[in-house]
Amino acid sequence: MEKEAVFTEEKVRELAENRYTYRVSSKSISFTPEFMRLLCRKKAAGEPNRKIFEECGYDPNLLGRYRMSNAVRRTKGKRPEDFPDKPLPKSKMRDFDEKSDKRAMKQMQLEMKRMHQEIEFLKKIMATGVIESEDD
Repeated sequence: MEKEAVFTEEKVRELAENRYTYRVSSKSISFTPEFMRLLCRKKAAGEPNRKIFEECGYDPNLLGRYRMSNAVRRTKGKRPEDFPDKPLPKSKMRDFDEKSDKRAMKQMQLEMKRMHQEIEFLKKIMATGVIESEDD
């Protein structure tokens, strides 16, 4: 995977002025739903990534191949109308995919393991008589 260049302050300002830029920082750029719908239509028509971004006022050399292909990847299997009129809040942007499901499962397994250890520890303490059960 190629490492993408960091945007300078000047480039961040330049990118922010583009009507299709929703949010930009020194390391990332988010596009408006309008741009994503346009990108979706143009990719369906077979246009190359570089040409689409150039036509929309972006410098493909500045964005880099990786950023452009990531934007295109987010349109795969979607129709232009699938993109909302307003961008989603940042917390809801991520789709829950298989990786996040696996991560959640791993967390639950670790929590269950800790709870099991705690129960075993409490059983041992009760067996030694240090803590008396409430039944006594």
